[in-house]
Amino acid sequence: MLRLRSAAIVFTTLCALSGIATGSPALASQQQWTDTRLHGVPVLPLVQGARGGAGQDSVPKELGAGLRPRESYHISRKTFHFSTIMAFAVVYSAKLPQRDFARGMAALDACVLAGELARLRVDVVNRVLFRVFGAFMRAHELKKFSGIMYCLAGLGITSAMFPKHIALLGMLQLALGDPVAALCGHATRSVGWSRVGTGKGLLGALGCATALTLANSFVLAKARFESGAPTLRRIVLAGGMIAAWAAAVEVSVPSPQKTLPCEGFPLAFDDNAALPVLGAMGAAVVFRVLGLGSCELRPWLFG
Repeated sequence: MLRLRSAAIVFTTLCALSGIATGSPALASQQQWTDTRLHGVPVLPLVQGARGGAGQDSVPKELGAGLRPRESYHISRKTFHFSTIMAFAVVYSAKLPQRDFARGMAALDACVLAGELARLRVDVVNRVLFRVFGAFMRAHELKKFSGIMYCLAGLGITSAMFPKHIALLGMLQLALGDPVAALCGHATRSVGWSRVGTGKGLLGALGCATALTLANSFVLAKARFESGAPTLRRIVLAGGMIAAWAAAVEVSVPSPQKTLPCEGFPLAFDDNAALPVLGAMGAAVVFRVLGLGSCELRPWLFG
């Protein structure tokens, strides 16, 4: 309960700091925040060019060409997403104390937050970061916090709130579930009946649940349980239940993101933060219901 309160306090503080440092955009009108210039750099042609597939000629060279729209699959971004999260998971699983990892993630995310605030306020910082990380960023992130900040926050909160084996399962749901859901959802975007009110698709959630069931079952089959290894049936059941919950969370988080506390604010409710926390919460419930007990995750996926 204390960890949950601490996480809530940290999250609220970050919201307040972001509002102050960006000049309280939540109090500004939507028209003001959606101006077609970002510190003197025209950004509307960039977004239009990316969405329309008009090519690099319609993209201002100041911030780099080829930024992808939100609707694209963006394989380089998804590869970076998976490899980065799995790298943190491997580091955490390698006998690193829970407190040290959580503090490290908090410090890292604070640095990223400072960089994001500077990027949104200072033109030269925005230019430099988009030149360096443009291959992994999207057009809508010109005026919004990028996904890496939410990802680090989600990993840090998850590691602080849950035992290590549960937190690692939560990280796995984000690392694999999000890219697979995006891939399946993008491939079936023309199937009208599968689309739901959040802007995502049921077929994407089904692909996410299938991939996570296989991955979770493999991870749990390789784990070292303190009370003895459970049967294969219980392992697959646990893996499937955790995966189904994670897929439900993934499809429930709106896309485009819902900004907080109102339209125009750079902070949003992002699945990169929600999925590891809620995924770990679901894993904790499944472990308790099935009586699996504690375990050490040392399988192929975690070194």
